[in-house]
Amino acid sequence: ITQREFESSLEFSPHVMDTRPSAPHYIETCSRIGITFVFFAWLVVLVASFLIGLLPPIMSSVSMVSAWGCPDGTTSYNPTSCTGVDLATGASLAMTYPSTGELVPENQATRVYASIQNKMGATFGVSRIFTITVSAVGHGAGGLITPSDEEKQYTGTHTRTVTCSVGNSYCNNLLIFVEEAFAKTWDLNVTFARTDAVAGEPDWMGDVRFVWVSTNPGFTSYQLGFRYVLMAISLIALVVFCIVMCRIPGHKHADQKWVIGLLIAVVLLDNPLIALRLLTAGWFWGFVDSIFGATCLAMFMMHLIVLFGGFITNKRSFLQFYLPRLVVVGIFWAVYVATLSILQFRDPTSSYSETPALIPLNIVALVFFLMWALWYLYTLARVLVTCKKDHARQQRKIKGRYLILVIFVNVVVCVFVVGNVIIFFMPISLTQASYLTLYTLVNAYAWVMAIFMAPSKGEVKTSTTWKSVQNPKRNLQQQHPGIPSAGELSELEAEAGHGSGEYGQMGASANVALGEPVVSMPDPAAPAPAPVPTATATTTATSPVAPDEDDGF
Repeated sequence: ITQREFESSLEFSPHVMDTRPSAPHYIETCSRIGITFVFFAWLVVLVASFLIGLLPPIMSSVSMVSAWGCPDGTTSYNPTSCTGVDLATGASLAMTYPSTGELVPENQATRVYASIQNKMGATFGVSRIFTITVSAVGHGAGGLITPSDEEKQYTGTHTRTVTCSVGNSYCNNLLIFVEEAFAKTWDLNVTFARTDAVAGEPDWMGDVRFVWVSTNPGFTSYQLGFRYVLMAISLIALVVFCIVMCRIPGHKHADQKWVIGLLIAVVLLDNPLIALRLLTAGWFWGFVDSIFGATCLAMFMMHLIVLFGGFITNKRSFLQFYLPRLVVVGIFWAVYVATLSILQFRDPTSSYSETPALIPLNIVALVFFLMWALWYLYTLARVLVTCKKDHARQQRKIKGRYLILVIFVNVVVCVFVVGNVIIFFMPISLTQASYLTLYTLVNAYAWVMAIFMAPSKGEVKTSTTWKSVQNPKRNLQQQHPGIPSAGELSELEAEAGHGSGEYGQMGASANVALGEPVVSMPDPAAPAPAPVPTATATTTATSPVAPDEDDGF
């Protein structure tokens, strides 16, 4: 009997033949052509989601109010022609938002930004400290599910540094009011007071521009539909993957189990409770949404270093393999959640310097994130470089579908990083596109991993005849008396760890040239072995295809 026939008879997993810690794992997955097609389909979906994000409706509704209320082109405040007030004199400005109509729960949060005009901006720059007093009253507070006609009161005093650069007509934007709770209308009173005025300083302060920002109701509806569609697809993928895995008894590799965790994580990211987060008042549902997002991020971080770590070693004990990774990712997750908790309850208009606890938490989170990033890069380098040569066997390298998988994972990581950079630094139209693209990116990544890690057709077909081959080793031994029984094979495999035994070399390595006959050195003192039948017999099970040039290594 050839080794190919012998190996294909040993249940379903080829890595029962190679248990050395340095041996990369082998999983029966989809073909190289299949994963390549799925990879390009993922790119098409990603580009489509970005283009959809560039289409209406836009993310935010914006309304601008001038403190002076003067006609266009006015360079100085004139009480006779201007309808507003001059905040440079210490006056208080009253505003109502929206000026016409009412807000709806789909508008979500309301924010107000202020920017001071520098009348001498062409030649004069300045940096001064202002004390800004804000009082607001929200009428008809509540939400879609918990409507109310009560008023919501807000009063805050902020100390802010105003920086005006030479060449700019307006100074930096100041966030002076944020309210997550819904109200139909807002009445706002604002007062500016300079705390470090310099004697003889030029009269540089001009008009103050206020910008009210709320979420566009159309975008809220679009966002809800978009996330629920992604969640539905992820749930379907989770159910189908679990059903397929259940059809393969006794063969569930660790990487395949991690895919189930990934699909659950993206369902949490899409958040079945997102409607409560967007359409109801209060902090709780926003906090739950933040926890779900942090958990999904931690799951993906863990999956990446576990996936590539599996290419390097098959020895996945909890203490040596999983625990160090859990410590790094777990501490990052805990610190990230603590940061989100503080951000949820602090005054959103305050700066980091006004919330001292944020600074050490951010430092700890950055340290452990960098540790994870270095671990990821180190593991990737070993996968691409160190694994090219196995000193115990012939020179080898990652190829086939596993090479495509490594490329795909790194493309996902790069797109994720670029998308977050766009969100922070690009215009609002690109921010909207990036927002939708990142959700699609994460969900589609889990879908591709489910397709890649799903058992092959050979394994599924084998499982349909499982009842007739409850013990493939025993069946093969009955048909071929020269093959050791299951108990004898266990003893021989134990001897293989010391390099002895007739089948020692075969048990220690799964990479002996497939198709060659098994040859052993005869013992002169031993009796003549029983005749071995020819290699034409077949087993009763349809065995998975043995590794070939497309096995990924």
